Amino acid sequence: MVKVKIRSKIQRGFTIPELVISLGIIAVLSGAIMKFGGGLMGSSRAKVSSDFIGMLVSTTRPLKSPGIGFKNITSTVVAGYIDEGFVSSGTIVNTYGAAVIIAPTTYAGVPNNALTITDSMYPSQDCNKTASSIGDSMLAVTVNGTSVKTEGSPLNRAALQTACAASSNTVVWTYN
Repeated sequence: MVKVKIRSKIQRGFTIPELVISLGIIAVLSGAIMKFGGGLMGSSRAKVSSDFIGMLVSTTRPLKSPGIGFKNITSTVVAGYIDEGFVSSGTIVNTYGAAVIIAPTTYAGVPNNALTITDSMYPSQDCNKTASSIGDSMLAVTVNGTSVKTEGSPLNRAALQTACAASSNTVVWTYN
């Protein structure tokens, strides 16, 4: 009698159902981190916000016209000059999903000599970090109506800390 040795198959890798389950678990964990890991993401969102404001400033400064200044510069005009990833239905949108308003303002007694960027929905931590990183480069900064920087003076970090205390903050950046 001849003995036949039956070899069992050794499984290597994942089966399709195991792979689908593993990917599902990874997706759920990633979603939870994105939703509840705001503290982990905060510093990177503040950096993106700082870069975003810097990009708006560098885009709009060359649009100043002799004799009329920034008179014709609005959010709608600026939306045509920036990356479409920051624009939704013709409206400039910040990192937090809020509409950004750009408007001319009077500076040094001269109408339309400066611009304001009104930027809202900043979480407290990001409000502090963003304003701390770029506030000194602005003429003026207000947070929720409180002046934290005026022309010729440094950013008042104590006032900034207090002004950014709300869960959702509005920052107005003034520059020329």
